[in-house]
Amino acid sequence: MRISPAITLAASVAIGAVAIFAARGWLSPSKADATAIVSEEAVQQPTTVTVVVAKRNIPRGAVIDDTRLEVQDWPAADVPEGSFRSIPAIGSTETAVRRALSPINAGQPIINDRLTEVGERPTLAARLSPGYRAYSLRMNDVTGVGGFVLPGDRIDVLYTWDKTPEDRTMNLATEVLLQNIEVLGVDLNDDPGAENPIVFKTATVAVSVEDAQKLSIATQSGTLSFVLRGVEDEEIGEYAIAERNPAPTPAPVRTASSSIRRAPAVAPPRDVDVQVIAGDTEIEFTVPGQ
Repeated sequence: MRISPAITLAASVAIGAVAIFAARGWLSPSKADATAIVSEEAVQQPTTVTVVVAKRNIPRGAVIDDTRLEVQDWPAADVPEGSFRSIPAIGSTETAVRRALSPINAGQPIINDRLTEVGERPTLAARLSPGYRAYSLRMNDVTGVGGFVLPGDRIDVLYTWDKTPEDRTMNLATEVLLQNIEVLGVDLNDDPGAENPIVFKTATVAVSVEDAQKLSIATQSGTLSFVLRGVEDEEIGEYAIAERNPAPTPAPVRTASSSIRRAPAVAPPRDVDVQVIAGDTEIEFTVPGQ
């Protein structure tokens, strides 16, 4: 029996359509796979949180209020510690404000440690942690690292003294007296945002009461010098005392007898024979020694 061309054409079209749909299904992911891919992408996308930042530059001592602040979305992984999620969380009110302890640039997050407490003045005392005291030291361009020590830096303090001040020869020694202490201010500058080095005469550091006692004694008996630390260097080490000269060897003690000069020995006196001739007369006699 002969098949009609129309039927053959229709069968070919049907077989082609089935093949196309099958290929599309094989190449395309299933709905479940597509849902899994979308969920994975959603997990990989970083979540954001709100962070309070400075709307414009805030100078040191300025009031922290909503006119200087705004809220931005930040990636959760980049949010700094001590930041605020909302402006009211800062706690500054019209009657009891908080102020900036140091300059804050526009776009920087507002950090709790860089603000005064409510109603507190932005003084040097506000920057001292509990248990610490501010102690001032006299410095010069050499002992003060050429003026490159700025407020907010951390330093070590070297103590140099003469171990034998009663001798003519100096026996200098140097030890690391204090390590990793914070510089609160130099001269009248206590701004941690300062960037220009200056040669200062006094430096104020934050130390414990015990360390303040050490500094007080050291300033009376020797010389103090600063050693500037790196920003990320917080290591506390143990260092031996460095000495320039060893202790001199004691000179031999001279006794009283060794300093007395003895008189030269004198021979005992001897008798002397004398001969006297007078004309034809010759006389001999002995003169006793004296």
